[in-house]
Amino acid sequence: MSQSPILDPSSFFLPGGPAGILLLHGFTGAPTEMRLVADYLHERGLTVSAPLLPGHGTTVADCNACRWTDWTTAAASALAELRVRCRRLFVGGLSMGTLLSIV
Repeated sequence: MSQSPILDPSSFFLPGGPAGILLLHGFTGAPTEMRLVADYLHERGLTVSAPLLPGHGTTVADCNACRWTDWTTAAASALAELRVRCRRLFVGGLSMGTLLSIV
């Protein structure tokens, strides 16, 4: 039996127009938290990037091994990748993802 895409914790990227948005999930979450808003924005022409932050989507031990700097570095890297593809950028998040979006 295949796993539902709703439960898949993997990063996802939805190519669209010249405006892009980085969507960051919350603490102990995964990019799937952002799927509904990502699909909504993509249907309206935005390019969407939703990365899996380090230590998330796996085990508690993996999460405990990470520091906040791992998450800010990953968010900055994902934003830099999106910047190459898009002329205009937005960042949004859920819970901890919102905090990362303003750092």
